[in-house]
Amino acid sequence: LYGKIQLNPLTYNFRLFANNIDLSVLNLFMKDKLKKIEGKANINLIFNEKEAKGSLMFEKFGFTTVDGIFEFEDFDSKIIFKEQKINIEKLTGLINNGKINVSGFVTLPKIKESMDSFRDIDSNGLFISNYDYLKDVESNIDINFENIMYYYQHIVKLDFSGVLKLKNRDLTGKLDLNSGEIRGVPEFPEKSEEDTKGIFSLLNVDINFLIKKNLQIVLEKFSIIEDIEANIEGGGRLKAKEGKISFIGTIFTEKGVVTVQTLNNNYFEINRGTIVFDDPYQYFPDVNPSITISASTEIATENIYVD
Repeated sequence: LYGKIQLNPLTYNFRLFANNIDLSVLNLFMKDKLKKIEGKANINLIFNEKEAKGSLMFEKFGFTTVDGIFEFEDFDSKIIFKEQKINIEKLTGLINNGKINVSGFVTLPKIKESMDSFRDIDSNGLFISNYDYLKDVESNIDINFENIMYYYQHIVKLDFSGVLKLKNRDLTGKLDLNSGEIRGVPEFPEKSEEDTKGIFSLLNVDINFLIKKNLQIVLEKFSIIEDIEANIEGGGRLKAKEGKISFIGTIFTEKGVVTVQTLNNNYFEINRGTIVFDDPYQYFPDVNPSITISASTEIATENIYVD
C-alpha cells in the first residue's frame, strides 16, 4: 500500500497491490474475531477522489468466526472496481457447508461523506456511524444460497435456502426453511439504541417465507409447561422498514404434545394448533396474533377436549 492524502481540500491517491498473498497471515491480527483464515488473494486497486479501479480476486478463501457460528470455506471471487462501482463478476463458496453464489454491482460511497458520518464515539471509544452516506448507494445484487445451516446457542439448528435480490435499498425474494430444530428457549441480548440504527435499518425488506418441512420444537420447563413437542409448518410474508419488522402469515402444528405442570403432570395431545398473523401494522415484539388450539387429554379415564 502506498499513496498520498491531503485533507483540506480532501484529495487522495492510493494503490494497494498484492500478488498471490497468503491470507493466513491475517490470523495474527484478527484472532479476537476470526480463526482458521486461509486462502490466496491477488489485489490490484487504485483509489482517488475521482474513481476506484482495479481488481480483487480470492482463491480458496475461508475463515471461521471465533464463536463458531459461521464457517466460510472455498470462496473464489472475481471483483472488478471501475468508475466508482464494484462489479461482482464471481463470488462463490460455502457457508456452514451450504452453497452461496453472489453476483451484481454496488456503487462506492464517497469518502468525504463516509468520514463525515463518523462523528460520535461509543462507551468503548469506538466511532459510531449513522450510515447516512449509504442512503445514496446504488446496487443490484443477486444472492442464491442452498442448505446453509444456522446454529445458535447449541439449541437452534436451521437449514435455509433462498433467492434474494438487493436493488438499492430494497431486499426482496424468498426464504425457505428446509428443516430445523429448536430445543430450548434462546436468550437474545437486549438491543441498544445503536443497534436499531444499524446498517440493516436502511433496508426495505419484503421476503416470502416458507417452512418446507417440519420445524421440530422441543421445549422443557417453559412457564407452567413441563415440556412441549411439536412439528411446525406454515409460512408468510416478512417485511421490515426503518428497523420495524412485521409478519403476515400462518403457522400451524398437528399432533403435538404439551405436558402441563399440575399435580399429575397431565399431558395434552394437540390435534391442531394455528397462529395467524394478519395485522401488517403490528411490529415485533409487540404482536398479537390469533391463536386457535384443538387438544385432548385423559383424566381419570375420562377424555377431555379443549377447543
